[in-house]
Amino acid sequence: MKVKCLKDVHDGITLKKGKTYDARQGKHGMLGVVDESGEEYAYPADIFEIVSYPLSKKAANKQD
Repeated sequence: MKVKCLKDVHDGITLKKGKTYDARQGKHGMLGVVDESGEEYAYPADIFEIVSYPLSKKAANKQD
């Protein structure tokens, strides 16, 4: 899924407010987000707004 960050984290070094990131659902209210380092780390879901979900394989096949 794609998420938009709602605030800077570590003064924008790890996450930048307003930027869209690739993410996956994690455990305990966390999201796995590929941050500015290029690595995936767990962040609280409440600092993001979901922008889009990936298409299911069935939906993707219908678009072809």
